[in-house]
Amino acid sequence: MRAICAQCRVATGALVFGVALGLTVPTPCRAQFAAVRAGELVSLEGRLVPRAYHVPVAQLSVVRVRHGIVEPIPFQIDERDAQGQFALPEGPERSSDESPGVFDDNDELVLAAGDVGERADVPDAVEVQVSEPTSGATGFAYLQRGTAGAPPPRDDVRYDADTDTVSARRYTLVLGVHTPNGFAFVDPGGRPGLNLLDRVKARVTARILWGMLEFHRDEDDITTTVLAWKDGPLRVIRRARLSIRLGYGLPAPEFIAEDVFTSDTFSGPVLVRLPFDLRYVFGDLLVRIFLDFEGLDDYRLFTAGNQPEAIGCHRGAGDLGGRRTDWFGMTGPAGTFVHALRFGPTLRNTVESRLFVTAAAAPDPPERVPGNCPGVGYELTHWAGVGRGTHQIDMVIRAFDHYQPGDEQAFLAALDQPLRVGVTGVKTDLAEDGARTAGSGAQ
Repeated sequence: MRAICAQCRVATGALVFGVALGLTVPTPCRAQFAAVRAGELVSLEGRLVPRAYHVPVAQLSVVRVRHGIVEPIPFQIDERDAQGQFALPEGPERSSDESPGVFDDNDELVLAAGDVGERADVPDAVEVQVSEPTSGATGFAYLQRGTAGAPPPRDDVRYDADTDTVSARRYTLVLGVHTPNGFAFVDPGGRPGLNLLDRVKARVTARILWGMLEFHRDEDDITTTVLAWKDGPLRVIRRARLSIRLGYGLPAPEFIAEDVFTSDTFSGPVLVRLPFDLRYVFGDLLVRIFLDFEGLDDYRLFTAGNQPEAIGCHRGAGDLGGRRTDWFGMTGPAGTFVHALRFGPTLRNTVESRLFVTAAAAPDPPERVPGNCPGVGYELTHWAGVGRGTHQIDMVIRAFDHYQPGDEQAFLAALDQPLRVGVTGVKTDLAEDGARTAGSGAQ
């Protein structure tokens, strides 16, 4: 193996010069991803690698080079079927790829950005480049046929189907029959803290039948049925069907959630298939989706343009409620998380989102602990322009390690500008027909 990063030689001289002056000089050969992005996962489609690597997953390995040393890194390959859906091997509606266990065109090779290394001359390998679109930070990993030694044992996230619980490196989440009803931070030693969440509340109010009747529904009218899942070392994928009781003879909309859990992030994209136009059924539709916390008196709430503000049952709701926003954060003794709301193209310019905050101790059933202590989330209005068809809503939660003010902006920017990944070279003597490589465009 021979390092080929041209800047290394320049960096070495600069490093010597810098040390003489008491300076710290970064080495440009090493990926310099911001800490807030180190846990971010990237995925590369199989169609971008030569067909010689379309082999059983057990015959593949991924390595990096750091300080001139080649070492294996964790990875997983998530298969997709011919319809492009994830093949999830566990659950009552488990599914499989047409070529199970084989890395093929539409399957995904998944890596963590923090695991990549320097660019090097690695023989018999596909060079995978990961880059940050704004800072230009770049790192490399190498896909090989054959084993390269076992990577360090690591399981960033686990799923317990019996309790419907996700246990990740930075958090635990209990998903529940209706909506999630447990959340705790995990400390650096791997110990979960106290549960902070009573439940996620979903409160819907509308007028129907030309305004003659008022319509109320809550999270207990939602039933979640887990269909299938996959528990990998880097991410868990869980597919579920959500049904909601409407009544009044109205056809029920169909909700399919395909949740993805990583070491520090939970992404919950929900596809909603509406069998009717909302404007013709509901008038003055108001949706409140919020987290009802349990005794969160030592935490502070923040959102765009505001300093963290103390909030809790004994502190009131503060002054942030009602602001137009699609994200908020909570920070306190056990940790910090940021919650972001993203609408698909059919909702983005229609539905309006405002921060909803309540700190009322009075009962607000259904709930486990009386009152909202506090309740923080979103108030969603302007649904009249939403027609029948398929719509998407995505909620993303990020739990931070060693949070510093401003980290939330890097996280939010990453949602809109994900890391780029592509194949930048193939060094192999493997014979194949129609070998292909691709540039480093974003995936």
